[in-house]
Amino acid sequence: MKKIKNILLLSLCTLFLSGCMKFNMSITVDKNGNTSLATEILVSEDLIKTAQQTKESYLKSLKEQYQNENVTIKEISKKDKDGTNYIGISAISNNNKSSLKAIKKDGRISLSIPVKDLTESLNNKDFNEAMKTYNYSFSQLKKLGVQMIITITMPSSPKTNIGKVSGNTVTIDLLDELSKDSNNQIQTIEISSSANDYRYYYYIAGGIVIIGVIGAIIMLIRKKRKPLKEA
Repeated sequence: MKKIKNILLLSLCTLFLSGCMKFNMSITVDKNGNTSLATEILVSEDLIKTAQQTKESYLKSLKEQYQNENVTIKEISKKDKDGTNYIGISAISNNNKSSLKAIKKDGRISLSIPVKDLTESLNNKDFNEAMKTYNYSFSQLKKLGVQMIITITMPSSPKTNIGKVSGNTVTIDLLDELSKDSNNQIQTIEISSSANDYRYYYYIAGGIVIIGVIGAIIMLIRKKRKPLKEA
């Protein structure tokens, strides 16, 4: 988590030149409570040019944040819907292990993430001074194109105190949360789910019922269509 903080600070200190930065974190929790973490950091090529950096030097600075970490790093490039070109890195934790720990108890998996662990870089003195100098707010950063998204995939449909649920995944827009008044901000992300996804059993059972109903209807139709016996 410390490396994530450093990377956030590194990227956010240059946001004011363009605002085009995307930070995506994906956390996957399996039925045994093991977690794996994948981080994706993208910056627009225009931002790098404006900052008078080369692609190579910027990518090198990102990679250095992961030195001595048990992660696989890849350089990536993407194009946004508006045609903006982004470059960056993806960092995937190896051996399905990360510093995040989920708890398995009574057939349920629970994951707690203190929000301050994700946003501590934003409380840095240099960052706060830059925010004041440019008269920026977190909502304005989002309008500029900054993206900070966390997706957490659980073994089954989760319950959460923040974000949007779709299937087994919770999606959290961190900038939306930071834009709230401090009294209304969530202090800890709390997510839990059953250790097993029983929906598949429901689908199978439902399929058997449907097949049975269809079979009964077919038999009924066949009986009604029996030919009359000749006199």
